Amino acid sequence: MHSLSCVGLHCERQNWLTGAASVRNVTMEFQSALVHGIHGREGSGKGLLLHLLGLLDRPDSGIISVFGKDVSKWDSSALAIQRNSLFGYLFRHPYLLPSFSVAENIAMPLLKIRGVSAEEASDRTRSMLEFAGLPDLGDFPVCQLDCITQQHIALIRALIHQPKILIAVSPFPAILPLARLAAHEMGITVICTGEEDFLATNCDRLFVMKKGILSESKSIPV
Repeated sequence: MHSLSCVGLHCERQNWLTGAASVRNVTMEFQSALVHGIHGREGSGKGLLLHLLGLLDRPDSGIISVFGKDVSKWDSSALAIQRNSLFGYLFRHPYLLPSFSVAENIAMPLLKIRGVSAEEASDRTRSMLEFAGLPDLGDFPVCQLDCITQQHIALIRALIHQPKILIAVSPFPAILPLARLAAHEMGITVICTGEEDFLATNCDRLFVMKKGILSESKSIPV
């Protein structure tokens, strides 16, 4: 099933995160329960593409569809609802709260965005830590974790509200196996950027981006 797709996506940004970046006439479909990896040189546009697909930025032209609904013209409040309910996000920096415990960081989206009870948030947090193979870290102070473990915690936090789509911008390679497990067992569409060697061993579909143009370079039978 295609959870996310784009048609004729085009965007030019002269002052983006790493300088000028572009996405040029990208048409692609992304499937549920698969990991989609995108690699390319610095400035190729892959980071900008993920921001567009994750509804964090608007394209200059083209269509983005989420589960068959064209969201390209939706207003900011409607897009925010989509992001909070259907998307999870993971960035290179984990953006954890250092004075909070692991469990408190993970539960934050459930308590602040979803408004679930503290008991339900605790149960789901415990379950996700077990899923990730980190059952004993709940009470551990985040500030005492190494960088790799912190990003594992950030990934669990991105998955805690059971999103349908995970956007992962240049995550540490060490977390890709867990992201793939989440995709396959939870039916999540994962789209991530990174180095080709690491993506090739952990992704179901592999894409290359060159000067804003996206093409598929590897896929497996599904």
